[in-house]
Amino acid sequence: EDMENFLRGISCNKSIRKLSFHRAVLYGGDIFNMLVPFFKTNQNFESLEISEGCFEPGDHSMLISALSEFSSLKELMLDGFGVQFEVEQAIVEIITALSGHLDFRSLHFRGIDIGQKGCTALANFLQNPKSKLIALDLSSSFLISDEDADILASGLTGNSTLKDINLGGDSQLTRKGWQTIFAAMQTSGCLENISLRRATYSSNDCLGVSLVKCLSKSTQLKSLNLSNE
Repeated sequence: EDMENFLRGISCNKSIRKLSFHRAVLYGGDIFNMLVPFFKTNQNFESLEISEGCFEPGDHSMLISALSEFSSLKELMLDGFGVQFEVEQAIVEIITALSGHLDFRSLHFRGIDIGQKGCTALANFLQNPKSKLIALDLSSSFLISDEDADILASGLTGNSTLKDINLGGDSQLTRKGWQTIFAAMQTSGCLENISLRRATYSSNDCLGVSLVKCLSKSTQLKSLNLSNE
């Protein structure tokens, strides 16, 4: 009841720019439905963060429905998505809903197994000529195969908006997968920040040669994070 009263109160607010849910109870996703009036009336709202395993079965469908009710979002951060439901399909539907947010700039899928379906949806999003995405964070998102890398690379190839990319953390990509990713990065003329922090790979030198080739052709890169800390 307290949460419902709070959400009713916030529905008239027109100044809040960011909402964060950290280890929050989402009430089967109803919280997103109750926030729809706030999303619709507050044109300043632009950033939504949901972290630390908040999601349960059904929550994602209500989030997707809410995302379709407004168009001002510029940033979405999802950190850990759980394994209780079909994650890949949820990611596809979320990315599809984001296509209606015409000024969307920053997407974070951290610690989420987005799978090949998710990679395909993301690649299509990156290749959409209307996309304004400038930041993509897939850290610890378990790119588990070179096929995943091929799909993601098809989205990165020739992309003209992305400035920041984070592919650090766990993965099982081989030398071939990393080479494909770095080759795609070479075709982007605007990448400024690359993070491979704590990136895992199958052989000690598989990042080296292909990364050097990528860097040698870069004219815009300002930051490169290869930290293992």
